[in-house]
Amino acid sequence: MLKLMSHEIRNPLNGILGLTDLMRTPDMSEEQSEYVNMIETSGNILLSLLNNMMNFNINEAGKTVIHDDPFDLVGTIENTVYLYAGIAAGKNIELGLNLELNVSQVFVGDEVKIGQLLAHVIQYAMDSTREGSVLITAVVNGEETEETGTLVLKVRYTGQMLLDIQKLIGSNLGLAVSQNLAILMHGRIQVDRMMENETEFQISLPLRRYWELPQLASVQQRLKGRKVLLAKDPDILQGVSSLMRRWEMDVHMTSGSTVAHDWIKEGFKPDVAVVDMGLREGGAVDFVHELKQRLENLPVLALVPYGMHIALHEAESFDAVLTKPVRQADLLNALSITLP
Repeated sequence: MLKLMSHEIRNPLNGILGLTDLMRTPDMSEEQSEYVNMIETSGNILLSLLNNMMNFNINEAGKTVIHDDPFDLVGTIENTVYLYAGIAAGKNIELGLNLELNVSQVFVGDEVKIGQLLAHVIQYAMDSTREGSVLITAVVNGEETEETGTLVLKVRYTGQMLLDIQKLIGSNLGLAVSQNLAILMHGRIQVDRMMENETEFQISLPLRRYWELPQLASVQQRLKGRKVLLAKDPDILQGVSSLMRRWEMDVHMTSGSTVAHDWIKEGFKPDVAVVDMGLREGGAVDFVHELKQRLENLPVLALVPYGMHIALHEAESFDAVLTKPVRQADLLNALSITLP
């Protein structure tokens, strides 16, 4: 019965969502645009609720099948988090992703279910955060030589946990689906109040290591010891610096252009510069121009916040432009191309 109802509701709902795209025109007033956005947001909420009901019903009926296939764990997590970059930008929330994982490592598990589980938790965190940040971290515990390990995903957000774990999950359909999926994958979900105004979900799932991709491993090997000047303001997003350090690159990080210039005067010669376009002190573009005057052939990578656009004349100053949160594969590819 629920399946039939889902079909009957989903069709007109998709029609409404499709019409909202057709309604948008360049000459729309701000008020009209706001009304269209409200229709689209309401429709997406209803569609999400319908999907959650279907998933919960399937789980409760014991019809969910868990697959064990080789998959890209880093890509799965990054793609899931990236879905919420636009929402975070719209709410002016800082979205961070720190992975203590290597993009060259392949794991065995259910890629779709892990992504779905994480998405529900992130959605709850985003809904519960009015201002502040949402930070997702991931690590696989256990030695790399061991066949199995435990994936630990943490989603920390700015907001209070008003209920205990069972009441909280019982009051939210998406979290209930996530808990069921975690149990089916022999894992669990915990919720902790970290500080007065911070809450953290912790998802633990057993995973089996499969193999390491030799092409990516060889690129990482080539980056060892290369000197990096990383210019970025302090924030929760330490992913880029931790990634390059994990690849054993020599990272010098600063939030000030003055400090960077002092290092260069003292004899520091970076192989590559990575500059955040949100850099406050000195301004990112002016900082890059000054760098190139001192070090003429220095390759420079730009880190751009989601939704930010760079003018064509500014983009010409950079060898590559990466959108935050930065994907491991994109960063690795940019470094491998710019560093001979």
